[in-house]
Amino acid sequence: IIDGPAVWRGIIPFPTRSTVVQLESGALWVCSPIAIDQALEEELRALGQVAHIVAPNPLDWAAMVAWSQAFPEAQLWTVPVLQEKLQALDELPAIEALNLREAETAWQGQVHQWVLDAAPNYQEAVFFHRGSDTLIVADLIAAIETEHLPAHLRPLVWLSGTDSEYSNMPPAVRKYFKDKEKLADDIERLIGWGPRRIILGHGKWYAHSGVDQQERLIKRLLRNRRYEKMLNEPRKGPF
Repeated sequence: IIDGPAVWRGIIPFPTRSTVVQLESGALWVCSPIAIDQALEEELRALGQVAHIVAPNPLDWAAMVAWSQAFPEAQLWTVPVLQEKLQALDELPAIEALNLREAETAWQGQVHQWVLDAAPNYQEAVFFHRGSDTLIVADLIAAIETEHLPAHLRPLVWLSGTDSEYSNMPPAVRKYFKDKEKLADDIERLIGWGPRRIILGHGKWYAHSGVDQQERLIKRLLRNRRYEKMLNEPRKGPF
């Protein structure tokens, strides 16, 4: 886990975080690349070869150029909706589109992946590291620790529901997902992975109760769906 400098989303400074997984081959897989400097580059090289760098959504790609220059041997990945845009940049080498419904061959069996695509212009890839039961999320959930913010900005985070006490989908992301039923389908699949931990790209991360955090994220969607299931279940007993 690498915590980076804040990035501004409107008037709110969002903390940033990269997640690094060491694959069975010893190669490193990096999700949501943050701003990189020489110290971080040397630290990563000491761990292994950076082989895969993933921009999981259209919001988390700004550092891809710097990372591709620091690690020119690495393969770059992103969601299909962003791949064409990034491929048009002269500063970037070839970038591959992530599979929507199955992991890439390079990390198959080690890291699950699922691309949430219930929005016409926004996709987010979510990953699950099997060895540690860890869900890796970029912008689907934010949990901003408001004690680190200036006092006048804290109410804005509280009103958005993205403070660390509640953790929720940021409004800037929520607006993209028009198909709430499809979104609920995708989230239920992620819950089915049974995560023990959730690492977020922005804010506090959760070392336990991963399923509870996911269910809280879309409590209304899941509540309605489970209520419908309960009504449709055959009744047991004499009544």
